[in-house]
Amino acid sequence: NQTNIQSYNSLMETLSSLLNEDILTWRQQKMAISLLRLLLQKHVPIPSLCIKTFVDFLVHDNIELRECATKAIAALCRLQKPAGIYVEKTLNITNDQCHPGDRDDNLWITINDYKPPETQIEWEKTCFLDKSYHGYYCWPKIIKYSMNKRERYTQNNMPEQVTILYDHFVDKNFIIQVIQLMIFDDEEDDMAEFNKTRFFMFKVNRKNKDFLFEYVVD
Repeated sequence: NQTNIQSYNSLMETLSSLLNEDILTWRQQKMAISLLRLLLQKHVPIPSLCIKTFVDFLVHDNIELRECATKAIAALCRLQKPAGIYVEKTLNITNDQCHPGDRDDNLWITINDYKPPETQIEWEKTCFLDKSYHGYYCWPKIIKYSMNKRERYTQNNMPEQVTILYDHFVDKNFIIQVIQLMIFDDEEDDMAEFNKTRFFMFKVNRKNKDFLFEYVVD
């Protein structure tokens, strides 16, 4: 209800303010930003101050706080991801008896003379059925599947929460600073490995918004 939403927003803004005022010890900062990250959800809009705090901490002096901020931004990108486009199709199957296995009516969901799409338009028209059991025994009356196409944010239709990320991730100087810190963090680790959280942060940011990033590191 409205009382719970107000309490949630108040807690998020209080934690963000404490982090921005720089009055906490680094241990308290880590506890606060970790709690802030765990409070992210998709049912209520995230306060703008909270998002700005996460972005600012991507270039914080403390490596552990930067790692927490990276995980938070990756989670935010996932929450801001536009909904996919689903299509419902009515199947006209004359023989609705159960006949398990490969049949003429289910060859289209197998790799049967499959030709991969060569253009973006062909890719968006290609549909994949993620229910592996559909068609093996029999077909339902209606199937629902997702298209390889979704809405993307542009500069004209971005909400305030998305604009904060956009403004920072198109700032060349900010991106250079973020990547230089990432390189520095990897140099400190003798066993540096591929960081899927960082990759996901940049990947989903690029997919959610209708623009490309250019990364230049001196």
